[in-house]
Amino acid sequence: MRDATINWVLPTERESGRPLPLSEIAGTQVSLSADGGANWTQIDTVPAADPQTVSVQDLDNGDWIVRFEVADTDGRIGAPYDHAFVSDDTAPGQVTNVEVILT
Repeated sequence: MRDATINWVLPTERESGRPLPLSEIAGTQVSLSADGGANWTQIDTVPAADPQTVSVQDLDNGDWIVRFEVADTDGRIGAPYDHAFVSDDTAPGQVTNVEVILT
């Protein structure tokens, strides 16, 4: 099992392309999936005024997806942004292609 620190940067534009001041962002909901996005577990909601980071402990080995959903102060939620990563703390594999030349 491994621990992870996840950092991100808040958007500076709305989906329309117009500017989005930080004062109009309520926060970011952060969720994790270990099954390719079939199921999600919300791990935190980070207010816009706080550092944009979360820590996750004891991730099992495997493929993970972290999802970010930003909400504005009027309750509108932007399209989710997913980022895939791999947690793997297993030992190295075995050597391959061994060749012994006897003389």
